[in-house]
Amino acid sequence: MSFGKKHLPYPLYAVANSKMVYHNGTGKELNYKKAADYNEKIFWLARYWQHPLIVKCADKIAVRDYVRDCGLDFLLNEILVVYSSADSISLDDLPDRFVLKCNHGCGFNIICKDKSLFDNTEVKAKVDKWLHTSIGIETAEYQYQHIPPYAYAERYIGDEEDERLEIQFFCFNGEARHILLRNDLGDAAKQSFAISYTRDWKRVKDRKREDMSIDIEKPEKLDSMISYAECLARPFPNVRVDFYLVGDRVYFGELTFSTSGNILYNYNDKVLKEWGDELVLPEKIRTKWYKKYKIMNRK
Repeated sequence: MSFGKKHLPYPLYAVANSKMVYHNGTGKELNYKKAADYNEKIFWLARYWQHPLIVKCADKIAVRDYVRDCGLDFLLNEILVVYSSADSISLDDLPDRFVLKCNHGCGFNIICKDKSLFDNTEVKAKVDKWLHTSIGIETAEYQYQHIPPYAYAERYIGDEEDERLEIQFFCFNGEARHILLRNDLGDAAKQSFAISYTRDWKRVKDRKREDMSIDIEKPEKLDSMISYAECLARPFPNVRVDFYLVGDRVYFGELTFSTSGNILYNYNDKVLKEWGDELVLPEKIRTKWYKKYKIMNRK
């Protein structure tokens, strides 16, 4: 059967497209009624738990208000300027080092360590393309469809000699359950890694291609970061809470509700099954479209 946005109302297209994306990514059929592993359950949440707070917290600018409401404003990096269009960007107005981002998706980052190496016209063209990129339609990631797009510049955190790590906490039902530690923060000079730990910092091989010879000393701030992550994750059945650890300072990164577009390709099937068992699905939050349209042959 062929389908497309021109032939189906958006709600029907989103469900049909989600099933196609899941099948293409896993080789299996997406069964909403019997969601079992972690991938299936985050697809289920994308369809059936469309809480407005997810939209606010997926917005990389608006989420800052939520972080403040949680009493964690001391974790926030400084935003230097917000742009409603790429035409407003002028590198002359920015410090020598900064990070340029967009608020409405993932992968929209320019890390600038020396602005003399950047061309203002090229930067504006790239950001303009990002601002006109609609995230969430093809993958039915509900949260991104409702975020007004903006670009913004953040302060570059840390000094050149500081160790820069990203620590991601996979939180289920408000509890930090699993950790991914990364050092691939735009520094091409360093050998990158992404390695998995339990919350008590035991090295595990959650991902298919992990170098188990790499083991990083437990961060002194780990317990604090777990506490921060669980505070931020409390309202959500599933969220990934990211922090940056630069030197001895912890910074808030982002909240992510659909890691890798709802399919964790790099993770072992056994791990995805275990995570699916841990994640308890909530009651459905049904939107108006669900009542308006009947989806035939629904599994």
